[in-house]
Amino acid sequence: MLLLLLLLPAAVLLPLRAQAGWIIGGNVSWPHSRPYMAYLEVRMGQVNTQICGGLLVKKDFVLTAAHCSCTAGNVTVILGAHNVHEPEETQQRLRVRRIIPHPEFTRDPLTNDLLLLQGDSGGPLVCNRVPQGIVSYGKVNGSPPAIYTRIAKFIPWIRQQMCLFQQ
Repeated sequence: MLLLLLLLPAAVLLPLRAQAGWIIGGNVSWPHSRPYMAYLEVRMGQVNTQICGGLLVKKDFVLTAAHCSCTAGNVTVILGAHNVHEPEETQQRLRVRRIIPHPEFTRDPLTNDLLLLQGDSGGPLVCNRVPQGIVSYGKVNGSPPAIYTRIAKFIPWIRQQMCLFQQ
């Protein structure tokens, strides 16, 4: 549990509108070496889909950015994937039961950009193997600079929400 809480500060690395499969300023990781990474498909109507990254913080909780426009009926969380476009035995596709946005999240200005997703069972910024932030916004092509929500100060809220919504 402590390791997961240390990983919290880097929940979503994918910049807004970044294309799935893009690696921005990095290299392809060894398959399945980042089991805490989550991939979120957010349906925005019948045709459009928004992609967000996330961080598995507990077996049934994912941390992502609140600006991802998630609602319980429009998001699918994919865990255990090295390539979400290829079928893999390790992949899990989970429905989201509950969405828990930070109560002080605002879009203008963008503040407290955090959201917990509780599933039935949004790419971290990782520095020196320790997650540090969640992308709040950045350039369309994913190049720096991007603005991140530093999540270390939100650990008490995250713990409180996970305790409130335990099964």
